[in-house]
Amino acid sequence: MKSVLEHYEFTKCLSRKKELKNWLNYKVKLFEGDNVFSNLLVKMRQLIEKFYIGF
Repeated sequence: MKSVLEHYEFTKCLSRKKELKNWLNYKVKLFEGDNVFSNLLVKMRQLIEKFYIGF
């Protein structure tokens, strides 16, 4: 998560699903991958909105 937040601080844009695959430290099952990455993006947005933007 640290690398995801550092990427956001540098670029001011959220990562894509394809980029998140490189940052995980475990393998995701083929059919669960879409759900895992979608949930991870939602959690990232919530964290950034709460602490970086202030919503």
